[in-house]
Amino acid sequence: MCDELGDTSYMQAYVEEAGQTSLCDVNEQSNCSSEEVAFIKKWSARKPIAIKTEATRLKVILSQGKLTSLARKWTSQRTAILNQLGQQSEHSDTSNGDL
Repeated sequence: MCDELGDTSYMQAYVEEAGQTSLCDVNEQSNCSSEEVAFIKKWSARKPIAIKTEATRLKVILSQGKLTSLARKWTSQRTAILNQLGQQSEHSDTSNGDL
């Protein structure tokens, strides 16, 4: 795998895509690109159902495999961000329900 992917940035991109995760944290935004920060700002104000719907839509696009490598990377990044936002909304829903 190291021979195939070679460069560390390729390895990181592969791991992030395969694991549907990202170094970009929606809370801290320390390892986020400017595009990711803008995407977080846009989607953090949305309702949980909209976030879930968009994440599902992006997963379908990724599964079709008709994207360029750059488009695949950006779609994976957006999916990871939406997953984080979705988890946050689930945690806030359950914590509010206990009160």
